Amino acid sequence: MGVLRQEAFEKLEAVQQLKCQQIEDLMHRMHADVICAANSKECMDFFHDFKQYHDDMNTASDASYDVSTETYQAIWSKCDPFWSRYKNELGYQDVFMICAKHGHVMYTHAKKSDLGENLVHGPHQNEGLADVWQKVVKSGALSVSDFAAYSPSNGEAAAFVGAPIHNDAGEVAAVFCSAITGQSNQ
Repeated sequence: MGVLRQEAFEKLEAVQQLKCQQIEDLMHRMHADVICAANSKECMDFFHDFKQYHDDMNTASDASYDVSTETYQAIWSKCDPFWSRYKNELGYQDVFMICAKHGHVMYTHAKKSDLGENLVHGPHQNEGLADVWQKVVKSGALSVSDFAAYSPSNGEAAAFVGAPIHNDAGEVAAVFCSAITGQSNQ
């Protein structure tokens, strides 16, 4: 009986080590994906469009970002094919662009209840997306928010990886995030 027990423990340990390695590999890949996307010319171009709209609309720092106008829809439609391909090819549940200064969710592919919300003053201020946004803005570097219930996804656990989008002066102007859930194709 002792030999069988020892073999079972060895198998469990091997499975645990394999799972840990798979998680580490996934995190390394996600980090590389998000940094590459945040540093892309397309990401900066899209941010400029969303920022110009933000300024043109005189969006207050404590207000939501107006996503109901035809102008906004045209900007979203212009960038969505690029981010849709990124999301689908890499297997993410969703992708986001967030204003660094105010926490406005300027873009999300899924267009759930977080789109246009203010991560400082809005209903999602204590959730994973707000957490990763705050970490990236504070550190100026890639950050992760661990799996936790995310209300725009019907409470399903989601993890977020975010990276800074820098302006021409080298300041953090926005945050690009990818999200995975238990349903992601990872």
